[in-house]
This record gives sequence, C-alpha cells and structure tokens, in this order.
Amino acid sequence: MRLTLEDDALVFSPEPDGSLAWNPDTYTHRYERLATKVGATKPLKNLRHFNAAQLLNGGVDVATVATRLGHADGGVTALRFYASGTSSADRQAVEQLSRSLLLHRSGGEISTEAPAASNPKADRRQKRWVLMTGKARSGKS
Repeated sequence: MRLTLEDDALVFSPEPDGSLAWNPDTYTHRYERLATKVGATKPLKNLRHFNAAQLLNGGVDVATVATRLGHADGGVTALRFYASGTSSADRQAVEQLSRSLLLHRSGGEISTEAPAASNPKADRRQKRWVLMTGKARSGKS
C-alpha cells in the first residue's frame, strides 16, 4: 500500500495523510508526562532556549536562528535572550553585533569600539528607545 501526500500535508499530524493538525497542547502534555516519568524538572520551553543557544554557539548566524524560532525582529530577540549562556568572548561579540544592529536600524553610524563605561540600566533604556522610535538618542540616557 502506498500513501500519497498532498503538497500542504502537515508533518506532525495524528492522521497518516497529514490532513489534520495536532492540538498544540498535545506536545506540552506529552512532555509533562514524560518529564514526570523520568524526573525532569525543567519546562518544555527550556528545549527551545537550548536549541537557540546551541545554534548560536555553533556559529549559526543570528538571522537564521531567529527565523527558526519564528522571530520577526531580525535577530534582536535571539541576541537578547539566547546569547546569555555563552563565553565572555562570545558575549562581547554578541553585544557588538547587537549595538551594530540597533544603530543600523536607527540610521546611526556603526562603531567597532565597545562603550567606554558600561551602565546596564542606561544601555537597556537606550536599546528600548531605539527599538520604539527607530532613532538613536543623543546626549542623555
């Protein structure tokens, strides 16, 4: 017996022909049952974070990682959330890429130098401002 699939057949489906989508909660509930059985305490979402961090650590470009995760912001979310578990050299590279991306989006010049003094609170405010307005703030933070 041979099964012919339609072009729009779903990969994950309870039906062999891929015509029906699983309820999204199906995988969450299955994971919870399996996790309880084996004693795992981390939520399913951590697998998503692990996937992103491993791809970034493996040298996959941020745009590709962001696309795989379904992010539509050009990689800003991937940089902000998933690059935190990397080595300090990798973190510096990610911070530089993030600054460059934010400046590029705001139309500002891209600097290759790290900021002189790091003020995390001011840096977060500046990033939020650029993301909300699309422009770099001059002078105050």
